[in-house]
Amino acid sequence: MPEFIEIYLPLKYRLPFGLFIFLWLAIVDYKKYGWKSERLHEYGFLIYCVFLAVIYGIANDVITSSLSAEYYTFGKEIDSGEGFNMRVAWLAIKGSYWVGLILGVILLVANNPYKSYPRVPLPKLWKYPLIPIGFTIIFSLTIYLNIHNHYGLYVVMKIHKAAYCGSLVGGLFSLGLVIRSRIKLKKLDYSFTNV
Repeated sequence: MPEFIEIYLPLKYRLPFGLFIFLWLAIVDYKKYGWKSERLHEYGFLIYCVFLAVIYGIANDVITSSLSAEYYTFGKEIDSGEGFNMRVAWLAIKGSYWVGLILGVILLVANNPYKSYPRVPLPKLWKYPLIPIGFTIIFSLTIYLNIHNHYGLYVVMKIHKAAYCGSLVGGLFSLGLVIRSRIKLKKLDYSFTNV
């Protein structure tokens, strides 16, 4: 998240405000449609994407903090000492939740109703956010295994850059798969209607 947003509107204010808005919209939609509400399922999907990104972010930062605490103490200005891992985990949450949220929104938009293209069923859509996680792990491990000195600030910096690149490539790949699935579903639907 850009630093100016964190300065003027910290996560401790953004998170409750965002949750309140989503909760309010979910309640309104639930009263209208009950459990058949698509919005409730979409919010669940967004929460799932954020959860995956945060879990990966925490795991990545806790592991890389063991490779170089200096990356966090000097580069991210986190105090060392007792509670260091908790502060690293909080930094991971702040640095990763928005990646999952953006990915979830992009996948939902790509799966929105459009002309005669059928939507990818939600249970299948839930598999696509796992792809960027896989790419992120592969990119990060590739960097880690190809650097001779596996400890230090430089390695951790490279691992983090690789993680963001992996999530971008994996996110684009997931987006492509959603679009491809919708095109296949349209062709399948077209072939059944012309039988």
